[in-house]
Amino acid sequence: MTTRQRTRVALRPWLAQQRNVAWLIGIAEIAGGVLAAMAMIIALKQRYFVMSTWVIAIGLAIAATSVVAGALLLTGSASGRRLSIGLQAAQALQLTLPTWTYRTVLGPFITVELSSDGLMAHVGASGSAGVFVLPVALQPGAVTFTINLVAIAALAFLVQYGARADHAQAAHRP
Repeated sequence: MTTRQRTRVALRPWLAQQRNVAWLIGIAEIAGGVLAAMAMIIALKQRYFVMSTWVIAIGLAIAATSVVAGALLLTGSASGRRLSIGLQAAQALQLTLPTWTYRTVLGPFITVELSSDGLMAHVGASGSAGVFVLPVALQPGAVTFTINLVAIAALAFLVQYGARADHAQAAHRP
């Protein structure tokens, strides 16, 4: 048995387990994309805050990308992996300043938030995407920096899974 064949056989069980995790990430991306799309459609109908149409359009585009990335990830596509890495990176950090906020959440989250009130943790699931301009500062001078731990874990997994899957495909080629 050649080294290439031994590598291929050794990676099979590992890749089978990793596909299950990728499948869960894909399902979460599809669900989060649908939630975000529904939130943007409701915002469009109700003109929630002062969200302009272009902000809602960007949010809908991100939501649609999430659904497509999740579906492609379920099939094990390399393009689905790349799209998912981009979406997870977009969700990893959130920032709120007195006049605007950047937040993208497409599915489940566990966040650690650092604000003027101290350190807080949040757990949940939601769908929202984009940059939102608030008409009046919620708290004058309030700055919040949030890290989404689920997105960072998914991002780390997808990068590692992509490298291993690429290695396995290269070993499979004659």
